[in-house]
Amino acid sequence: MMSCVFKKKKARALRFFFVTLRAKQHNVNMNMILKRYLLCAAIMLASLNMSAANKPQTVYMYGFASSFNDSTVYFTEIIRVDSAYIDSKTKFLYGRNNYSYQLRDYLAKNGFDNATCITSFALNRKKAEKKYLSMRKRYLEGGHYTIKYLKNEDFVFLPIKAENEASGR
Repeated sequence: MMSCVFKKKKARALRFFFVTLRAKQHNVNMNMILKRYLLCAAIMLASLNMSAANKPQTVYMYGFASSFNDSTVYFTEIIRVDSAYIDSKTKFLYGRNNYSYQLRDYLAKNGFDNATCITSFALNRKKAEKKYLSMRKRYLEGGHYTIKYLKNEDFVFLPIKAENEASGR
């Protein structure tokens, strides 16, 4: 009977030893795995910053302006801008609000105050024309709006540098 109790205690002790040994090995493996994941995360973050270096691209854009106080809306012609910056991740135009401010300021100088302006763009002329025609069609239907067109001789978007917006964040 004594030997049976002794064997059970010995078996428990051995089981405890192997369980703790496995746990220690598991912790070592987990630490190595954790270090590898952290290293991979650091490399990925560094590569994201490298890919954020954007180059100027040619885009085609047009502006639209309307006012809640008036039924007159303005459309610019589709304008080619050679040195616009596009965010590589979001595909948004850098300084998009600044392009809209250019149109708003031009219209304010010419007597159309309180204009709400938008700037729409595309990477090729065909897509820009499609967007332009779609928006113009909305305002032509029903005849509720007076549409005025701004020629390229009257208004042109000036390029916005990507650094200006990045420093404002």
